[in-house]
Amino acid sequence: AGMGPMPSPEHSIDRIDGTKGYSPENCRWATIVEQNNNKRTNHVVEFNGERRTIAEWARHTGIKYETLLARINRHEWPVERALTTMGDGRACPQR
Repeated sequence: AGMGPMPSPEHSIDRIDGTKGYSPENCRWATIVEQNNNKRTNHVVEFNGERRTIAEWARHTGIKYETLLARINRHEWPVERALTTMGDGRACPQR
């Protein structure tokens, strides 16, 4: 069984498990954003029962990626504080 036609020009083949080969059961069509979120080097953070990469949390909260990365890694903020404080110190709006 093949993977079928490419869904759009923005899609390319991605391995679901990067440690395994390009077999049909380990491949999917994915956008560059999906592929970037499927990397071994990503820093995955759990908050309120949701696991996302820092880049995904940045898009979800509206906080800059670099800000979240610094808060979590360099400043060692608790995840809840890092994800719920805007750049100017205000609480993030609920999403």
